[in-house]
Amino acid sequence: MQATSENWTIAEAIAQTTPIELLQEFESARNAASKVANPRLRGHLQLVDGGTVLKLNPRYLDYKAVQDRFRPIKYAVEHALRLKLKAGELLATGRYEKLGNDPRPIPVAFWDYFKPHDWEKSTAIQRLDGTKIYVFEVRISRSVPTLSVVQPSIPAEVAPAKPKSVQRVETKVNDVRACQLWLVRHMRAHPGRRIATRKKWFARALERWHLSEKQFNGAWYAAIVEAPAPAWSAAGPPRNGDVREVPAW
Repeated sequence: MQATSENWTIAEAIAQTTPIELLQEFESARNAASKVANPRLRGHLQLVDGGTVLKLNPRYLDYKAVQDRFRPIKYAVEHALRLKLKAGELLATGRYEKLGNDPRPIPVAFWDYFKPHDWEKSTAIQRLDGTKIYVFEVRISRSVPTLSVVQPSIPAEVAPAKPKSVQRVETKVNDVRACQLWLVRHMRAHPGRRIATRKKWFARALERWHLSEKQFNGAWYAAIVEAPAPAWSAAGPPRNGDVREVPAW
């Protein structure tokens, strides 16, 4: 693959490549979140009645409500960008660990472990063993196909067998993708309203696939982008008029 000359920051790449419906939902959630400031009190409780009774800070409830809507949508937007980077549809370069280091190409496998950090400053981050590893000045471009040299195929009878660990990983990847396609099918059928809660969908998915909750959540947000169905990124229970149970197989 060969990069073209866009040279976007992370913020610019998101603006250029995110599905318009998801981007509009993100902007709406971000605007709502910006209007409710963090109370910045000790935890989310406050002393009342002359400092003798500890009660839930009502301002914190407003703050939590907008954040519960904003954070999943922000994750979905970042996840949509990471999917394109992992697939090689977009290519990236960056300065590893220090601003003064030379920019280097970022391998697609990098995005299995790193995620966008500051969109405007265009940094990526990985948290490992309590430490933070940064990549600065991330620049992203579209990729275009180039002519490839056809390699001779290895006869099936002499092809080396894949290690069992690789086979297990491939099986897991196939399970995640199958679960994602299942979610996409239902989301496309009801793009404007969410059916049931994410926890109920996870419980139903476990009837067919062996997935961790983290793997399911990744499939969930990827399906929201692929469908697209931004209404499914809303926090909390479905609305009163919505279906509250996951359809049967």
